[in-house]
Amino acid sequence: MMLKNPLIIASMCLALVMVNAAEAESLTRMLRKSGLTPQDLELMTAAETSLYVNTTIREGAEASWSNPDTTASGRVRLYDHRGNCANIAHQFTARNKNTRSIQFRVCQQSDGRWLFAAD
Repeated sequence: MMLKNPLIIASMCLALVMVNAAEAESLTRMLRKSGLTPQDLELMTAAETSLYVNTTIREGAEASWSNPDTTASGRVRLYDHRGNCANIAHQFTARNKNTRSIQFRVCQQSDGRWLFAAD
């Protein structure tokens, strides 16, 4: 798949993970309408992955991000961790002052990658 594919963009912006087609369409649509820029999404992803990649995973751990160029900001919380999976909650405000929340689960695969978990 090429980088221009919305499924890949959605995957990259949220922990470089993959989602099934129905979830990807919904997530991609929501992110497109959110007002977040690609730079905002990079900051959001970095904050999220800091909670579970190359670190000790702790329930209740939080990270914040902000982009002074767009005034977008957000907070991410790891609210549950069981086995190789973590439940993540994002709350963010885009430059259009539209505040949104999203929750999902990611699971670490045997090769070390973290992927969206289909529920």
